[in-house]
Amino acid sequence: FVFDDTDSASNPTALMREIILKHPDLGERIFPFLGGDEINSRSDHAAHRHVIYLSDVKDEAELSQFEPLTAIVREKVYPERMRLRDTSSGKQLKKKWRAYQAHRPKLYERAHKLERVIVTSLVSSHLSFVFVPAIAVFSHKLGIIPSSSASIFTCVQSRPHELWTRFLSAPIGDGVSYSPSDCFSTFPLPSSFEADAELEAAGETYHTQ
Repeated sequence: FVFDDTDSASNPTALMREIILKHPDLGERIFPFLGGDEINSRSDHAAHRHVIYLSDVKDEAELSQFEPLTAIVREKVYPERMRLRDTSSGKQLKKKWRAYQAHRPKLYERAHKLERVIVTSLVSSHLSFVFVPAIAVFSHKLGIIPSSSASIFTCVQSRPHELWTRFLSAPIGDGVSYSPSDCFSTFPLPSSFEADAELEAAGETYHTQ
């Protein structure tokens, strides 16, 4: 799936550019790929990797319209999937070999309706949330809040949420192992927070500075 010049097992980004030059419409099927490194190590959180996105293609007969991207996935991914054991998950991954193993269709359906979403690295030295463009594919090492609300951003970036997280999370040295189900879903957000102009303004100010 991946175009990445830092990984010899991946496709080179020169190939990606060549495909887009010859087939501009296929640019809509190549997304930035964001993981913990981009969130923790880059101030602009820009992606240096891109991925082919065919996870939402339901009918295998439709794949021909996305050549040569389909050929790349068929060559790189299909053999690996066919070697999986015939467990329930293995059978599903074989059946939808062009889909990501950690595909979350409802998450991406919500996210792709927005211009930006809130993300955090699930393992990090510091609890830090950032806004990133919604049109991306996210690593399983990221926690995603499919919202563009600066009010929610204010709440999760706050000191109370950090203390809540450190209390509920398994310690990793001085770092944080963030569990969305334990830390975000249980966090008592302020009443009517989405309509709170002060929270919205504080979040936008923090994000832009």
